[in-house]
Amino acid sequence: MANFQFNVNTDATIILTAKLERLNKTAFPNAVRSTLSDGAFAMKQGGILASAKKNMKVKNENFFKANTGVVKARGRNVNQMEAISGFTNKRGEKANKAVNYGMEANEFGDTDDSGLKYYPATRGSRGMVKRSQYFDRDKIDSDESGNFVKKAFRAKKKGKLMFANTRKGKALIKIKSINKRKGSRGKGSIKINSQLLMMDRTQKKARAKATHFNREAALTIHKKMDEFYAKNAQFQFDRVLKSTI
Repeated sequence: MANFQFNVNTDATIILTAKLERLNKTAFPNAVRSTLSDGAFAMKQGGILASAKKNMKVKNENFFKANTGVVKARGRNVNQMEAISGFTNKRGEKANKAVNYGMEANEFGDTDDSGLKYYPATRGSRGMVKRSQYFDRDKIDSDESGNFVKKAFRAKKKGKLMFANTRKGKALIKIKSINKRKGSRGKGSIKINSQLLMMDRTQKKARAKATHFNREAALTIHKKMDEFYAKNAQFQFDRVLKSTI
């Protein structure tokens, strides 16, 4: 999380502040409140996504739109006003935990040895995991007895996926085909064509480098706050002017 204050007494804002305070009791707090909310909405409507796209690979822009929100500034005391923009808790506890952890990992950096790594076979053209390829234990053969060949025949017959132990760790695979070949002297061979779908992370941790994309977005929007303040101050001037006509 990035926290920044808006100063109404800088060289760029102090003249507007003095004029607003002389105008009436509500003009100044109204302008400040609207300015803080404008900054929060600017973060929500593009600031966070633009910074994320600059600092990391974004596969689904709608993810940022769906999982971010704004709490507008309230009240009349400018010293207590605050507006908040960021990732929200509106998808259920489990989903929220995953979203918040993932974004924190991208913001500050982290390693993760839990869960499964999805391989290209599970992803669509934009690199996103297809819904049909989400991990589902009901699609996996629960019987893990026997060697690889026995498990492959059994999984193929059931139309199920299977786990297989590899040098890189435990993999989830799909058996695409099994071909038996006859050889000389009654000996034959079996060719198993499989597709790697997922790999657990216990042996190879996922590493996310710190991008500070959220902080960078806040810094970018913070530079626009004087502009928002000027707009909202002018709105208050115009409102009072209209009321006197």
